[in-house]
Amino acid sequence: MEKIRLKYSGRHAYGIRELTDIVRGSIVFQNEVDMCAFLARLERHDVPASGFSYSVVKSKNRFAKPADGYSDMMINIRLTHGSDTKGHIVELQVHHQLMEQAKKLFHCVYKFLRVVNEDRQLHGRTFEIMAKPVFVSRYLEPLRQAANKYPERMENLISLPNFDNRFGVGEVNCTKFQLNCKYEYKLEETFNTLMTAMREAYRSVQWLQTGCIKNLTLTNVPAVPVDQVPNRSYAQVSCT
Repeated sequence: MEKIRLKYSGRHAYGIRELTDIVRGSIVFQNEVDMCAFLARLERHDVPASGFSYSVVKSKNRFAKPADGYSDMMINIRLTHGSDTKGHIVELQVHHQLMEQAKKLFHCVYKFLRVVNEDRQLHGRTFEIMAKPVFVSRYLEPLRQAANKYPERMENLISLPNFDNRFGVGEVNCTKFQLNCKYEYKLEETFNTLMTAMREAYRSVQWLQTGCIKNLTLTNVPAVPVDQVPNRSYAQVSCT
């Protein structure tokens, strides 16, 4: 709902149709060679799909262009089966193990930064306005959840200079959520501090860069029906 409201429905009335990650999954690789081999097999339709046909609709290679320092590959795949030619678009995320380990600490930070950025871009709000309780309480929800669920992960973030750690449930809410409430959260300072910390953490992740990861762009090749792929046995996969 957050993505529909902030990212899609601001442009037109059919934002729900743009959701392509309701069904999604991740594969985490320990090395670049296996990652490259898998992506090559995916492109030539040499990956078991349990009776489904698939085609790559879109891919975003953030190994080539990191997002705020984070690198992964996001692939939208259309799954079809039998007479269902429209199928369903799903999202497959391809990660490197070292980057995935760094992500665990900063995932809540990413969610916080994303919702703040989207609100700024779509509605043109300034940090001064967004710092009011009527807005900021929603922005801080990922940080609040992380503080309750993973307090040990938040300790290093809370100690960062210029990080406003007043994000408890009772600390950012005014009784009537008035825009002129006296309480103002240091949103801009916290935003900049967390953005810098996240970028530095991701940049510190080092692994051998192989050319295929940075240069690969999956092409949109029509799906090949499973029964038409020669000399290939496909495993039957069930979800539990």
